[in-house]
Amino acid sequence: MTGFASVIASEQPRAKTDATVRMLNVTIDNITMADLVTRLGRDGGFVITPNVDHLMKLQNSRAFHDVYAQADYRVCDSQILLFVSKFLGTPVVEKISGSDLFPAFYRHHARDDAQTIFLLGAGPGVAARAQTKINETVGRHMVVGAHSPSFGFEKNAAECEAIAAAHQCCSSAMRARRFWPSGQGRPSRKCGSLPIGTVCRR
Repeated sequence: MTGFASVIASEQPRAKTDATVRMLNVTIDNITMADLVTRLGRDGGFVITPNVDHLMKLQNSRAFHDVYAQADYRVCDSQILLFVSKFLGTPVVEKISGSDLFPAFYRHHARDDAQTIFLLGAGPGVAARAQTKINETVGRHMVVGAHSPSFGFEKNAAECEAIAAAHQCCSSAMRARRFWPSGQGRPSRKCGSLPIGTVCRR
């Protein structure tokens, strides 16, 4: 299971943090979880969580590299990369996995009514159960909807537009779609895309 979910990409790539760590052809944002969830709540953003598997794919896949180029944040999702950064003398301050980022986000913004979430992915009923559990945890209707997309949804312009209309979009697909179709359903700057892997099955 990879730690990357490409559901919604921002209009333009942008540098969000000053502190970065370079590993091969990837620049990783050197940021804490607390800072990241605060920034996401304020500005939105497309998050990718690099791991060793990603670094290998980035050496051979132009399409994968192009998706990475669109990310607002690239945060370390690998204990191995964390150790490598220390060995190189540019230590990453914290490992941030998608499955940890999502709970941290909704707990941090639990009392902020401006923050809403839309869950995308998983099998029938899985995201809906997660929606109920999260809303019970935070004590409000934070998760405003859940959708299990059809197979090949990324080629369906109408479905992509409907997904992109969500205020905050996350993916709980077992294997998240890596490549968002260019020009289809891109959100406003305040929307965000978070990689959460199989967290909705917990």
